[in-house]
Amino acid sequence: MIKDINLEGLIKVHSENPNGLLTCVDELAGYFTRMNKYNKKSILQEWQHHNVDLLKKELLEPLAIAIPKFESYVFRIALVLHLVESFFSGERSPTISAETGCGAIILTNWFMGQYRYILAKNSTKVNQEGKILKIKEFLDKKGYATPSKIKNYHRSFSDTTNDEFKNYFNLLVNSNYAVWRKTNGHGLRIDKRE
Repeated sequence: MIKDINLEGLIKVHSENPNGLLTCVDELAGYFTRMNKYNKKSILQEWQHHNVDLLKKELLEPLAIAIPKFESYVFRIALVLHLVESFFSGERSPTISAETGCGAIILTNWFMGQYRYILAKNSTKVNQEGKILKIKEFLDKKGYATPSKIKNYHRSFSDTTNDEFKNYFNLLVNSNYAVWRKTNGHGLRIDKRE
């Protein structure tokens, strides 16, 4: 392992040791920045803006705290993917392709989803946060939610009262994830915010 190396040094050392794996943490952002200038910038910026939106809506506090860390992980994942691609292709490109960057973002999003799932399942507030996560998933699939639709979709809601649904729905509305919709009667309904 070589510490405090610049990008040019990283390229030189890697060219002398093409089958080796190098770690260069403080230069990863610069290395990623050099990839395919036009595609990379828009892809990465769009993903980062999406993460800012996630932070504003996130109900699981530990995940909200972790989202910025995941943003830094995308650089490391992109480097590892780039090195693996370079090893198998035999090409030694000093830049990370837009496709590799997209792959790193997809993999990072998967890790974020797994972390969300683990938090919801192992939370001290597992019942409330787990149910809110299920309602969010339902909203993502259907675009709207009512207590009866959710009860039919998830067995875990069979004993949930309308007051509890109202609290869950309020949390989603207050986090700007959903909006209230009027119903014909006294029922509860939220729609996913566009």
